[in-house]
Amino acid sequence: MESSPQHYRKLSEAGSYSLCSFARGKDCCVSEKGDRAFREEGSDLRKEGKIMKSKDHHIQCRKGTYYIVYKGVRKSLKTKEVMVARMRRDELMRQIDFKGVSEFTKEVPKFSEVCSQWIAYKSTKKLREETIYKFTLLVENTLSVADFYYKPVDKIDDLMIEDWWGTLRCKPQTINHYLTIVSNIFKFARKRKYISVSPMDIVERPKIKERTLPDPFTKGEMDTIIGASDHYQDLIITKFFTGMRTSEICGLTKSAVDLDRGVIIVRQRLLQGVVAPCKNQYSNREIKMLPDVRKAVMRAMLRSGCEYVFVNEQNKSIHSSTLNDCVWKNLLLKLNIRYRPIKNTRHTFISIGVASSIDLMYLAQTVGHSSTAMIHKHYAGYMPKDDNFDKLSTVLSQGDDSQPKLLEKIS
Repeated sequence: MESSPQHYRKLSEAGSYSLCSFARGKDCCVSEKGDRAFREEGSDLRKEGKIMKSKDHHIQCRKGTYYIVYKGVRKSLKTKEVMVARMRRDELMRQIDFKGVSEFTKEVPKFSEVCSQWIAYKSTKKLREETIYKFTLLVENTLSVADFYYKPVDKIDDLMIEDWWGTLRCKPQTINHYLTIVSNIFKFARKRKYISVSPMDIVERPKIKERTLPDPFTKGEMDTIIGASDHYQDLIITKFFTGMRTSEICGLTKSAVDLDRGVIIVRQRLLQGVVAPCKNQYSNREIKMLPDVRKAVMRAMLRSGCEYVFVNEQNKSIHSSTLNDCVWKNLLLKLNIRYRPIKNTRHTFISIGVASSIDLMYLAQTVGHSSTAMIHKHYAGYMPKDDNFDKLSTVLSQGDDSQPKLLEKIS
């Protein structure tokens, strides 16, 4: 079937059919000859699948007025008669098929623009400042280097996303966390009707290995590290003997130290220079200072020239990532001690407490856990088994009139 402009010009000359009638907004009066040619042409189009079988396809009636709906865009047909609406709809569909109509070509935003819209949308929700900050960092530092970052969001496929995360030098858990956020961005794009299907539905994710057990430092390693810490000695003593998170100790202010009561009041964190609330409500706590910790904190407070207790060599606040990647890593390398991140000082504190038969609920509250479940899950291997056996043996072997032996009670 011919589809050239000359063909449709001949069709228009055959009757009063005109491609411009919709633009003029006037009713179209089709002569018998033109109407027959129009119907024949429509029949051919239906055979080719260009026009749906339903007579009222792409038509919507709202308050008596008919509209054409195409690719999510609605435009008035300026009539209340269904026959006229169908005719104008068919004329406009011909223009869309063979000429293209700009008003129905909805421009799809780039992925970078969708990311900005998503962050702005999330900012209106009741999310913590820290969470929005992390989303912004992910977009600016990690997603911005992806090849698809400046592509229209409907042109991105699953292979592009897999190629992107394949270049990341992160743990599988971290990559899966990033992919979850990317999935939420594409979900947002679907709600905005930028895309009909999310490529994240078929993206393959990295396999997560079984979680490894905590890897604490030995007593000898602790003494060696503390002895060679120089400027950061007081901070590392406090890390080893309180179990505080790195962000919590970086955000510790002088006003949060009560020397009279001998406690550290944890109420905030410092993440990349940004003050944020604690991780959860259970992380808001008071930690009693051991004598060594009290001395270390007092020395640090006297040396600090700003509001924070622990500062860097320039007398400014410390970033947790800088502390681990620069100070801590270089220190272990110099001492020839196997590298473990600075957060393992927290594992060391908990494992020593568990091995020393410290009350687990007290230990959980000290490190900011809601219950002892996390300790049981990860540190059960450090519980003293022989001591428990001796205690159980003692309880089962003793008995009197008020408390009979267990075996006698069972029998």
